Amino acid sequence: MKLLKRNKSEVKTSIGVLGAIATTKRMVDVVREISFDDVRDEAMRPPSLLVLAETTEEAERIARLLTGNPDLNGVTVGTLETEVWNRANYDAIVVNDPAMSAKSQQYVQASTSSDTWEPAIAISHLPFDRGEAEVVRQRLAGELDDRVVSFARFFPAFRGIAMTAIVNSTSTANAQFAFVANIPSLLPVVGGLLSAGADTIVLTKNQLMMVYKIAAASGRALDDQHAILREMIPVVGQGFLWRTVAREATTLLPLAAGTVPKVAIAFTGTYALGRAAEVYYRFGKKPTKAQREEFIAQGRKLLAKLPFGSREKELIESSAAD
Repeated sequence: MKLLKRNKSEVKTSIGVLGAIATTKRMVDVVREISFDDVRDEAMRPPSLLVLAETTEEAERIARLLTGNPDLNGVTVGTLETEVWNRANYDAIVVNDPAMSAKSQQYVQASTSSDTWEPAIAISHLPFDRGEAEVVRQRLAGELDDRVVSFARFFPAFRGIAMTAIVNSTSTANAQFAFVANIPSLLPVVGGLLSAGADTIVLTKNQLMMVYKIAAASGRALDDQHAILREMIPVVGQGFLWRTVAREATTLLPLAAGTVPKVAIAFTGTYALGRAAEVYYRFGKKPTKAQREEFIAQGRKLLAKLPFGSREKELIESSAAD
């Protein structure tokens, strides 16, 4: 009997080891399929920021406070009277005009009514202190799209907000994909098998790209891509294994029962992974168990506030009623 128990234990251990090896190999294969060239090129292209204020001296002070960059590389400053003939030369324009003059209003109109591409524009009518700088950075981070990585890389004060934007956007995208990816499971048997693994590959690719963007935003050297990949594998690998187990637990559930867990897993797992990567690349250390648990709790709270959450719930309830 003791021998039988030991054999069972050894079998379980062997299965666990083989499963971990298969999962690691699968994740490495995903890594090899991804090209980070576009993200690297975008991150390495210096940002172009224009700051306008009542005086040139005030514009310089605002620019340093806004970017955390004392030498103002990548920043052009000027007064409110400066004629800006080609806004497309800049990624972002910040205008500080406490007097709310007509000069700043032209930028307000440009940001809301132009049919052509316009840079991210932030208008400030308050005295520009640290609090106002944080508000303006948040506003710009929401409009810079892919350029936010470069801003964080070259302007240290943008790093925290930029990484938050990267994590939140990737988490939301993965949650939306997880919901759509579960639709094939409405087909009996075949649908469940088709959607069982493809979603994990897509989610993992998105997460790897997210981690790479965070590394780039942190100022990490990007010339040695293999070194970054070696760092990413153990960070992403833990999330990959947990996500695989959780996905398999929900794959064979009906739509109404299976969709909500999948969306929650996709969003919360991506969010927690992104925050862990942020801690690693910003502070040079892996998050503690308590921090990881806190990231998961934060992800769950944010998931409940997603703008598409109510629409998904209605669709799920109507499917269940049918």
